[in-house]
Amino acid sequence: MPRRIDPGSLGMIGTMHLPEPRGPLSEALCRDLATRTTVSATTIERADRVASGGACALTDEDLQISLAVLYELHYRGFDGVPEDWEWDPALLRVRAGLERRHLGALRTLVGPVVVAEDAIDRQLAALIAADDGPSLSSFMAKQGTLGQWREYLTLRSVYHLKEADPHTFAIPGSRAGPRRRWSRSRPTSTAAARPPGCTASCSPG
Repeated sequence: MPRRIDPGSLGMIGTMHLPEPRGPLSEALCRDLATRTTVSATTIERADRVASGGACALTDEDLQISLAVLYELHYRGFDGVPEDWEWDPALLRVRAGLERRHLGALRTLVGPVVVAEDAIDRQLAALIAADDGPSLSSFMAKQGTLGQWREYLTLRSVYHLKEADPHTFAIPGSRAGPRRRWSRSRPTSTAAARPPGCTASCSPG
């Protein structure tokens, strides 16, 4: 049975191509995925070089597009790329090295995080209340240019295609109580993807 959703299903785009490379690593990685069945020595060498340092990881487009490609293998995947790549051990090692560098840069930027005893919802509410930065929605509504709107909608469309997927991935490993609450929240998040005539009661949980 196919693992991925039928590309012709409601709400799915017809094609999903590998992206344009942003540097030596993503070039080698995309070439391997499209033409090989094993990770090449070139890709491993370039991944090790990127993972060891260099440009800022958070703005290194070669690193970031490579991570995005590797993560996409666990979602819908790419046209012409075999599904066997998803759990290839060598490719997972490549991803782990890039992740360590990315997370290290995030921790350096954010600094130490104090673990509080308050409930998570209260912490999130306090974090939002303390934010005095400008509102993106207000800026876009009042001052957004055509180019900014195109970029915003492009990025948001990718986000919305995957918005609920990481939550769903976590359900099997959750305890009974959180699993039930999490499952009940999925119908609301996936309402747009339901077949015509199907209500929330059609969804499991």
